[in-house]
Amino acid sequence: MEIRLKVWHGSINLEVWYHDQVALICGKRQGYLGSYLPQLQHYFGLDETTSVWLETDYGDSWPLAWHIPIGTLYDSYGELSADHQWRLRLQTGELPSTLLPLMYGPDYHKNLREYLFAQLKQACMVVNGSTKAVMQLSTHNSDQIWRAILATDWNDYWSVINQVLVPTTTKVPVKVYRGTQVSLKVVNGGNLVGNVLDEGAIVQGISLPPTMTMAEVWFHFKGVDGFIHVVDHLQPLKLLSPEPDPNNVD
Repeated sequence: MEIRLKVWHGSINLEVWYHDQVALICGKRQGYLGSYLPQLQHYFGLDETTSVWLETDYGDSWPLAWHIPIGTLYDSYGELSADHQWRLRLQTGELPSTLLPLMYGPDYHKNLREYLFAQLKQACMVVNGSTKAVMQLSTHNSDQIWRAILATDWNDYWSVINQVLVPTTTKVPVKVYRGTQVSLKVVNGGNLVGNVLDEGAIVQGISLPPTMTMAEVWFHFKGVDGFIHVVDHLQPLKLLSPEPDPNNVD
């Protein structure tokens, strides 16, 4: 419980620039840039219909995905300034082709909610063998999960999600990131980290012990979407189908 709680409250200081204005945000590792974009629009006086995104603000700037956990983005591209801020820049206009398109225009909360519940359904299929637990969520419980994610409310989130995803599993859903490439796979929960992940692979900002089982990693370190998010700086990855086969277990 203590590890999960620390992971849940992990944060990164974001320094967001728009022209000569700056906003400081305590970005939650488990959170998403898409959840902060509406308040940045408001803070910088932009119309809510304006499409915006965030980029790294050093070296070769890189558009940052609105639908990938902030902690995963930082582990992939992050570089802290001297005052321990991750410096980003807000951009406006047509979204770069490298970013996931917005199904509902610049309604970032609606886009993010739809995306997260689709991912949660996918994780549920892997872990439970069925999407039934997600599909049968009441509107009240679905809203509670969403509000808890936005507010980083531990109790409200876990009181519902524990009814959706079983606490122990023999199959573990994993996303592995290398730059813009994402590999989705299902691994056996009994496999050891050292036998599944490359040395130096990072989960939630840390390099995991090679003797830890993947089921333990999933229990302690999974994201709010039910996946383990792994950043691999070592090996190039083949871009795979976004639909992992729950019967194909490594």
